[in-house]
Amino acid sequence: CIIKIIKILNKFYIFKPLQAAWSIAMNYIINGRRPENLFHFFEQISAIPRKSGNENEIADFICDFAEKRGLEYIRDSHNNVLVRKGAAAGYENHPAVLLQGHLDMVCVAEKGSVHDFLKAPLQLISDDEWLYADGTTLGADDGAGVAAMLAVLDDETLVHPEIECLFTTEEETGMTGAMNFDASEIRASAMLNLDSEEEGVAIIGCAGGADVNVRIESDYVDLYGKCLTVAVGGFAGGHSGSDIDKERINAITLTARLLSSLYSKMPFNLISLEAGTVNNAIPSDAEAVISVSDEASAVSFLEDAFNRAESDAGGYIKIKKTGSAGFTRTKMHTFKSTSRLLSFINLAPCGVIRRNKQDFVFPEASSNLASVHMSDGGAVDIAFLIRSALDVTMDSMAAKFETLARLTGGVVTVSGKYPGWAPVYKTPLQNLFINEYKKLFPEASEPVLMPIHAGLECGVIYSKIVSCRGVGIDVISIGPEIRDIHTPEERLSLDSFERFWQLVTSMLEKL
Repeated sequence: CIIKIIKILNKFYIFKPLQAAWSIAMNYIINGRRPENLFHFFEQISAIPRKSGNENEIADFICDFAEKRGLEYIRDSHNNVLVRKGAAAGYENHPAVLLQGHLDMVCVAEKGSVHDFLKAPLQLISDDEWLYADGTTLGADDGAGVAAMLAVLDDETLVHPEIECLFTTEEETGMTGAMNFDASEIRASAMLNLDSEEEGVAIIGCAGGADVNVRIESDYVDLYGKCLTVAVGGFAGGHSGSDIDKERINAITLTARLLSSLYSKMPFNLISLEAGTVNNAIPSDAEAVISVSDEASAVSFLEDAFNRAESDAGGYIKIKKTGSAGFTRTKMHTFKSTSRLLSFINLAPCGVIRRNKQDFVFPEASSNLASVHMSDGGAVDIAFLIRSALDVTMDSMAAKFETLARLTGGVVTVSGKYPGWAPVYKTPLQNLFINEYKKLFPEASEPVLMPIHAGLECGVIYSKIVSCRGVGIDVISIGPEIRDIHTPEERLSLDSFERFWQLVTSMLEKL
């Protein structure tokens, strides 16, 4: 009877914390893994919706967790939570260690999915090797780190110094939580960020970033003509930092290029162009609606242009003829506005902008054309995420957007800027990582130390600690093997998750 009641409450999204605590506790899909609570904590947080900006409930869960175990915690107005656990016997005089990860997740679903990320729990699927979510991102970025911190706090058998666990919010949409956290609360002298996705790799530096939004006010005329819906997609997508150098197709830039080529042959009116969800994901799908004078010629041209264009495996173009009566929009862009908008998108910086002179494989600066959305009021919003380890380079990229926007009638807003984290080599924490990894996994490949082009909260937290103390702390970022983050193909290696736990706890014992 209790289970039936909980299912009914869940159907109407009533008393969700109660539902999460009971249903997950009664029906775990991962069993037999060690330590069991590591995997069970991951399932519990997967039952709690935690889209960026919607972390109140998951923060409640963390605070309730701490209260039940008698742990000291601080929760701030941004739903960041810092939990402290005392040192094990004999470790009272060791410096405190900070574990850190973020509570939110990127919420991307397969096309046609009706999953509600604000209300519904993730539907987890395990094949005993990998853990997936059904048709959506898994949230192992950074649910894996959050689960590991909860397991450390929960396990009374572990040997370690004083532990501080910092759970931050809105990392995926600009690191807002970390940017607003009071770093003077942190006591630690070393920090393990648990937000990486490659086993055997410790990140020792990262890029900073900023959101660039361009708003273009368009001129409209009444809708008329023969309408075509042009859907381009099926591309790999991926993370706009760690995958930007893989030359994956950006659905927005490809769509704009195809439409610009068509416009040069037979001018048309753009009715709508919609693509992208979050700034740190490479868009894999885009859909445009256009009004043309010759449907057959336009369809033939676009299909031929797509077939000649570079594309990811599985990429497609689908064109549907639609009468104008079938649209809710009653206006369309003028020829001039159509040309101006497509010109801006085609000329806007997108992809790797500069590579590191010492390590040419490593991107030093990039720009991701993340989304295009049109309002009924006439404005077109185009969002980018720019990245660089150097502030001066980000300023230079922002200036280019300003110049291009002036030429095409747009206005640029730069926001959410966060600092990079310059790498320092051969620190005690880096040496400990290498030694413990080799000792624990002698058959594995050599561990690697490297900076990444993606943004990490390490840069924000490190810079805030420097501001408070005048000196920084020793920091690395590690994680288990997670593939295809920020896409519905995201998956977590269960074996790697176990090894990740062994590495974290072994390092804590040596600190």
